[in-house]
Amino acid sequence: MKKQTESDINERKDRLIEAASSVFLRYGYTRTTLGDIALEAKLHRPNLYALFPAGKDELFEAVLLNLVETEVERYRQGTSKMKTLRQKLLHCVSHWTMGGFRIIEANPDARDAFNMAYPAVRKMYEVLVHFYAELLEESVATSTLKMSSEQLARLLVFSVRGIKDIATDTDTMQELLTLEVDLFLAALHKP
Repeated sequence: MKKQTESDINERKDRLIEAASSVFLRYGYTRTTLGDIALEAKLHRPNLYALFPAGKDELFEAVLLNLVETEVERYRQGTSKMKTLRQKLLHCVSHWTMGGFRIIEANPDARDAFNMAYPAVRKMYEVLVHFYAELLEESVATSTLKMSSEQLARLLVFSVRGIKDIATDTDTMQELLTLEVDLFLAALHKP
């Protein structure tokens, strides 16, 4: 019997996370079963536990962290050529929020992927907060605001999250996101 290398295990985990992403973003956390994921991944359920011993919760967390880390890397690449903080923030908040809005619009049960009641969702949002804190760090340091870039990033992420929850269409959402970013920038650049 061939001994599996760490690379083999990581490759199998990546394939499983990809299959689980499809299922979780279609049915949400609550309606998804490990049987659904095993079927999508073309694996037997015991193989799922070999890779993710804690089961569904651990796999859901891996899916969400993979999702946010992939998006953050795209944002880093996309914003690297942008000159202004406004362009960067609008790019990132628009893509994140519109992406989530479209996922939920296509699959209402996928709302679980953004439900803060789940620890995995809170971890996903923390990754996003850290990314925005990096974007905001220089501007916060030179502003008169009495808060850290991490605090401002948290405020931005969760106010934008609220916009996603109340917007009924993408045009309204984009309008509200633009106003939100402009409000944050005005606070940063207040003389």
